[in-house]
Amino acid sequence: TPVLQDGAVHLGIRSRAIFSFEDFLLSRYHMFATVYLHYTPVIFEKMLAKYFEQARGEFDAALALHNECLPIVERMGDIENVAHCLYSRASILVQRSGWTPDTVASIRADLERAFAIVQKLQRADGIGIVGSLLAQALAAAGANAEALAVLDQVEQAWRKLGNERGLAQAAQLRRTLAS
Repeated sequence: TPVLQDGAVHLGIRSRAIFSFEDFLLSRYHMFATVYLHYTPVIFEKMLAKYFEQARGEFDAALALHNECLPIVERMGDIENVAHCLYSRASILVQRSGWTPDTVASIRADLERAFAIVQKLQRADGIGIVGSLLAQALAAAGANAEALAVLDQVEQAWRKLGNERGLAQAAQLRRTLAS
């Protein structure tokens, strides 16, 4: 029960509840000692941290490779591979960092440029793949109307290719945007 003392509220325990409260505190202590601080979960947590640290290094290496590749294919005038590099770079950023405020703008810019290229090339597969990720980027940036317009094109591309799975994913994303 709450107890008001010296202008502050404290937890008051009735004499009948002292043993129950003591049991509760001992149970918490034993849970920490035997479960939470047991060597197995502690070691597992350290192993996971090390794995994610290494994985981040692999993402950084892949990102660096695509950053080097992009100016080369641009100089060659290979717009199909420009779109591929831009899409891959955006995908790596999403996998490495997620949709953070720091990365959404650069992901969106890369995907908008790649999407314009695959539209120009009239590549239905590229429109479906790049457009799906672009719609997510637009939604993450709060541009839901633009995301829905891109999804219209994505669904049209998947219908043209007969890709039921792509259509289902686009429909799911559309439902997410509507809610």
